[in-house]
Amino acid sequence: MPIYDVSSLELKVGERVVPLAFVEDGNYLYLASPVKGTRWPSYILRNGIAEINLGGNSRKFSAALVSDEGKKSEAMGLFSRKYGLERTGKWYGEHYRVICLREMKEFIPEPAESQYYHWLEAEFDSIADEYDHHIYGNPVNSLLRENSLKLLFSTFPGKERLLEVGCGTGTETIELLKSGHEIVAVDISQKMLDAVRKKAILEGVSSQLTTLKGNADNIGALAASLGAHSFQGIYSTFGAINCVSDIHSLPEGFHQLLCDSGKLVLGIYNRMCASEILGYMTKLKFGHSLARLKPMVPEGESRFCIDVYAYTYMEIRNIFRGHFAVDSVYGVPVFIPPSNFSVYVEKFSRKFNSIKAFDAKIGKIWPFSILGDHFLTVMTSLEKQ
Repeated sequence: MPIYDVSSLELKVGERVVPLAFVEDGNYLYLASPVKGTRWPSYILRNGIAEINLGGNSRKFSAALVSDEGKKSEAMGLFSRKYGLERTGKWYGEHYRVICLREMKEFIPEPAESQYYHWLEAEFDSIADEYDHHIYGNPVNSLLRENSLKLLFSTFPGKERLLEVGCGTGTETIELLKSGHEIVAVDISQKMLDAVRKKAILEGVSSQLTTLKGNADNIGALAASLGAHSFQGIYSTFGAINCVSDIHSLPEGFHQLLCDSGKLVLGIYNRMCASEILGYMTKLKFGHSLARLKPMVPEGESRFCIDVYAYTYMEIRNIFRGHFAVDSVYGVPVFIPPSNFSVYVEKFSRKFNSIKAFDAKIGKIWPFSILGDHFLTVMTSLEKQ
């Protein structure tokens, strides 16, 4: 018999109360939601705590995303048995989140920053198996990687020792390894690192690859183990930097790891994206058009599975200016709408190559270079004092 013989619970989300289906297995409760369209999962995962009313009793539970596919399937099996296969499929679809709740005997709050990184790790673990499809299944995401690889190859033309921060499944890593570079790849998700390692083995370049699990904001601590000023280049494109809650410590950390005149390549989710602002204003979604201007862009208002931090080019330049000099900046893409407008991009698929060429040209011209969905910037490490 279940501990709680009721069909739903009430979850407190700020000032709102959200009724939700749930299942119970031993000491755990499980909630589920579709991947898109609901905000309550982000609320409890960022806090790590769920306040619920169950059977007339108000209680606090720790909340964690289930990233293991086997455990997710087991939980959904419980939902199907309790609510029926048809209703479960209608509610959650093929792509869903499962959240595990465990009752808290004593409330010991965890620092918000630590909880954010727990959430970040779990989210990227959960999408590691589908991450390549997320990149290459969307023409704009593919375009971002195409642009970053061109820039990386031109910035690092030789066979150098490079550090990658936020490697994902290695969409750039593997190509750079194949060209002869030695790479230390860092990511918060072990499943992402496992995917990179597997690809490197298949390509016969695993001897050039070192993988390390860690957060981007702790990157400076690697100098002790990897060697101070031992890298010719560092790169981090389209994700990791925007997932750091306070990036002000990064310039010094990167500077410690880079040799004199070493290059830093960053791909940043831009706070000022002209095409997105215009696109949402055309659709009369004024709130979405200004979402990136918030101090933190909430999941559901960005295209990311978590809350992220957007930055303008000027913000990044000013934060890094004590340790780095900017060589160049490129908007990517500028004229082409961002990936969350991919349905419109597909309408121009026959002319996409011509549009890409035009976009690449204007992305190098100020002010378009700082108004893209993302911007790519190359910086040079200043001489050590």
